[in-house]
Amino acid sequence: MNHSSEVIKQVRELLIISGVSEGEALEEMVDHYLCDIESQIGQNISPQIAIRKTLQNIARTDYSYQANAKRTNRSLLVAIMGLMLLSFMVYKVAIETKDNAPIEFVQNIPVLHGWPLEEAFTQISSKFGIRQHPILMSSVLHKGVDIKAKIGTSVLATGDGVIKETGFTEKAGKYIIVEHNARFSSRFNHLASVDVSVNDRVFKGSMIGKVGNSGMSTAPHLHFEIMDDNQHVDPLTYLMPNL
Repeated sequence: MNHSSEVIKQVRELLIISGVSEGEALEEMVDHYLCDIESQIGQNISPQIAIRKTLQNIARTDYSYQANAKRTNRSLLVAIMGLMLLSFMVYKVAIETKDNAPIEFVQNIPVLHGWPLEEAFTQISSKFGIRQHPILMSSVLHKGVDIKAKIGTSVLATGDGVIKETGFTEKAGKYIIVEHNARFSSRFNHLASVDVSVNDRVFKGSMIGKVGNSGMSTAPHLHFEIMDDNQHVDPLTYLMPNL
């Protein structure tokens, strides 16, 4: 697998920050972590998430052998630098996955730590893709992810944007659509309440509604979607909890 020069550079720089001296050992460790990325991709983990997870693992590890006090300070520095590099890398990936994507489009993509619920609620009960619908009992495209949560749990905007639409349908129940920019929007279904109005400006982390069980739903949960140029995409490619 050919890795981009940007990914190789960031793996190498993060290892050096973590305490690995330049030389043969460093290059062997770079190869090791690149293989780690390849292994994850081989398990059907998206390249973007695989790279992010590997960089996080490096950032959490201190390879220096100094006094405990210095190690603690260094570990903090490594964690901070790791997140900085991680953020830059995610922007880089987002830009490169679309032909000549203008930088202003990338600024409001619902990525980079955004998560639609409080961090205590991260259990995915149904992933994106073709599945057997639990009520219709037929194979259909599940256009988002279902996240288990209690009724009344706060639903959060995953990125800055404007409320494009709210409403109710028999299938989706109470729902909210957030327009992040000309390319990206996100949708929240099966809500108990909608706490925003059309044209409201929201920011990443803003509370916009509450988890419910409205519409065609078998148990309380949040159904969350991301649309890219009006095409549904796997939300977990763009965001993950606890990053």
